[in-house]
Amino acid sequence: MEFILTNHSDYESPIIVKGSSVKLSDDSNLPSEFLSKKGNITIQAHGKNKKTEVLIGLGDKNTSSKVDLTGYMAKAAKMLQEREIKSVAVDIDSFISKSIKVVQVIEAVVYGFILGSAKPGRCKSEEKTNDVSEKVELLIKKEIEELKRITADLEIIAEYINRVRHLANLPANIADAQYIKNEIQNIIEERKIEGIELEIHDVADLKRQKLNLILAVSAGTESEPLMLELKYRPRLVNISSDSLFMIGKGIIFDSGGLDLKNAQQLRDSRDDMTGGVTALMAVLAAAELKLPLGITAIVPLVENLPCGNPMKPGDVYTSFKGITVEVANTDAEGRLILADAMAYAEAIGAEHIISIATLTGSAKYTLGEEIAPYLSESDKLVSLLEKASENTDEPLWRMPLWDGYKDNIKSDIADISNLGKFGAGVITAALFLNRFIDKADYAHIDIAAVATPEKRNPVTGKGPTGFGLKLLVEIARLMSKS
Repeated sequence: MEFILTNHSDYESPIIVKGSSVKLSDDSNLPSEFLSKKGNITIQAHGKNKKTEVLIGLGDKNTSSKVDLTGYMAKAAKMLQEREIKSVAVDIDSFISKSIKVVQVIEAVVYGFILGSAKPGRCKSEEKTNDVSEKVELLIKKEIEELKRITADLEIIAEYINRVRHLANLPANIADAQYIKNEIQNIIEERKIEGIELEIHDVADLKRQKLNLILAVSAGTESEPLMLELKYRPRLVNISSDSLFMIGKGIIFDSGGLDLKNAQQLRDSRDDMTGGVTALMAVLAAAELKLPLGITAIVPLVENLPCGNPMKPGDVYTSFKGITVEVANTDAEGRLILADAMAYAEAIGAEHIISIATLTGSAKYTLGEEIAPYLSESDKLVSLLEKASENTDEPLWRMPLWDGYKDNIKSDIADISNLGKFGAGVITAALFLNRFIDKADYAHIDIAAVATPEKRNPVTGKGPTGFGLKLLVEIARLMSKS
């Protein structure tokens, strides 16, 4: 999909998408009652300049938000996709208001069209998965050179969001550890991304480095685990301690192990590697955007099954860091692989670490499906996360690393237990992870509820949303400036 900035007199597309509000109802034959309802969309076969018009009702457009507008654009994109439209123009000026500036309108169009028209991870043999169009013309009164760069950057981010969604929606028999590793290698090669290095830690290396928690989770499957270490080092930039490490949970399929999940949970567990692929794609996106910051993603890719010689409730393992861990529940496996990966990151010099994971069911019951809880004691990272959340419209809410709950994860036979004895699941999971960090600034983001919500998302529809990709890239951008 190509986005082209042009003026109103030079566009070529036969169809134009326009915003219509109650105050601007004279520009159509539609009654104001239609236009006053936000998100109403209709096609007028013979609009002005003999162009077919797709009119989006905005009501009082000064009350619309960028989030609303992105959803409208996604809805329009789907409508045009059904009609197999190959070229469309969008009247950017018609959507500008007191609350939405030109850059925000362009952002809504790019995200709405790219994310709204995608059908990620689908395996249907006869389904068409074409983009909404080959060309989208963005019509503005005055072409600004800076907008071209901004538009190109937005395209890159949107494409990587769709890559996260695609992998997260693929079944586990296709998107296993080797598949994801190959996908990363193919993206690097095909897109000719500079400054990237992928280090692959296989079983032998995991054993050599005593990453025993990762090995314990993988013991119940015949599929060998991998840990991917994806490094971006920009040219001509002095890599300092401000480099950022992203640690992502990559559970390919989570049966729960011997503490087996129920049937519905089993059907839905293929997306448990979403945090991992989000971290990997965020590094690749940052590299394509040429951010002046060293960034590393460390992602263990593991299946959690009850076959072979699986870890058992009550087993004790010695982690990479030397902390002994009692496995109170084999379905609390995500924090085990993250703990080893985080301790490894700090051992190789990480001073700023963000973990992202579909970690706890408690996240949904705590904040619902639109807000992700995060936890951190680092003022610097808290500031970055709050600002990044505001800039990307990916909502976060800070929760406390409450000292009073530390006893919740004590074990009678080991240093620590992987499951709390009572409630507060989001907090106790983060307290567990926090034990594996000594000096680094650290923050944890739990995307369990927002990654693949039950409720249909207005932009991405049913299935994975790609939540967190924009957030991580924006954190990296803000950190590179500071």
